[in-house]
Amino acid sequence: MPTYNTLQPAHPVLERLGGRRAVADHLGLSFSAVCRWCAPPPIGTGGRIPAKHWLSLMALAERQGKRLSVRALSGL
Repeated sequence: MPTYNTLQPAHPVLERLGGRRAVADHLGLSFSAVCRWCAPPPIGTGGRIPAKHWLSLMALAERQGKRLSVRALSGL
């Protein structure tokens, strides 16, 4: 069973939206690209979700009947 990195804020956001695969499919990204959001540098972003995806992620959350704030996405 693979072990995934769980850096924040990316990991809880991805789990809330249905997981890495669901988010990757929604954004049209590869699964590995989304997984890198939860990985430490230099392999990943250190838990940071690229801001260019925030609006799409907030729209996905809204369609799922969930709230997702900029605060949650930024980790502030």
